[in-house]
Amino acid sequence: MTEVIKLKTGKKTISISTTEQKLSAHAGQTTFWGFLHLRKFRVALAGALPHVRTSPNALDPTGIALGFIAGILAGADKLTRIAHLRGDPLLPELLEIKRLPSQSTLARSLRDFDGAAKTLRSCGLPWTSA
Repeated sequence: MTEVIKLKTGKKTISISTTEQKLSAHAGQTTFWGFLHLRKFRVALAGALPHVRTSPNALDPTGIALGFIAGILAGADKLTRIAHLRGDPLLPELLEIKRLPSQSTLARSLRDFDGAAKTLRSCGLPWTSA
């Protein structure tokens, strides 16, 4: 542990020191995920997804979807940019998932949504026909 460095900038003093806390450029999502947690979003999402685990090592489909949403919130416009978030040490804890999905995991998961009608039926929306 190094000592605290103090920089005087006019009337303010900025203290610089080390910490054991995890840092994330995406920690601003904390409020959003906290709001969804209070609304039981994870349970609703799990009930709406048509996916099933195919392997004991497979990620939970709900975790894959949450990782996808976190990527969209972070401004990702491609699956590779969502997968880039795997390097963030805080996001998996924030989402309460084992790890963020890779590009190939996201692509396999999205393959199950092969059309709007099937997707809407899987969500159980009342205005869709079987």
